[in-house]
Amino acid sequence: MNLYSESILYVFYVLIGIYGYYSWNKKDKDNETIHITKWKYMPHLVSLLVGLISGYGLGYYFDTYTDAQNAYFDAYTTVFSFIASYMEAKKILSSWLFWIIINGATIFLYLSRGLDIYGMLTVVYFISSFVGYYNWKKKFALENNALEVN
Repeated sequence: MNLYSESILYVFYVLIGIYGYYSWNKKDKDNETIHITKWKYMPHLVSLLVGLISGYGLGYYFDTYTDAQNAYFDAYTTVFSFIASYMEAKKILSSWLFWIIINGATIFLYLSRGLDIYGMLTVVYFISSFVGYYNWKKKFALENNALEVN
C-alpha cells in the first residue's frame, strides 16, 4: 500500500472532526451557531498556494526518504484534504468543490494501488460531495435571502 500521507490524514480527520463538532455547536452572543459563508478570492488563492507548496514538500519527503508509492499524488490529496476539512469545519461553501476534486482524484489513487473497495467507497464520497455542495448552496441562499429581508 505505502500511502503514508493518507495514513496521516486519518489521524487528522479525528482531530478536525472534534474541532468541527465543537465549532458547529458553539453559540455566539446572539445564541446562533455558525452559518455557511463564502470566501473571497484571496483566501482561496492562499489556500491553493499553501496546498501546492505543502503538497510538494510532503511528497518530496516521502518520495526521498521512504518507499512510498505515488508520493506526490498521495501528498497533494492529503494536504488539500486538510484544507478542505478546515474549510468544512468553518462552513465555507467552496469546501465542497475542494472535496469533489479531491475525492475524484483519490478514486484513481486507490484504484492504482489495487484498493478497489476503498476506491468504490470514495466513489460514494465523490457523489456525496456533489450532494453536499448542492444542499449547502441551497441553504446558503435561503439564509442570505432571510438575512436580507430582515
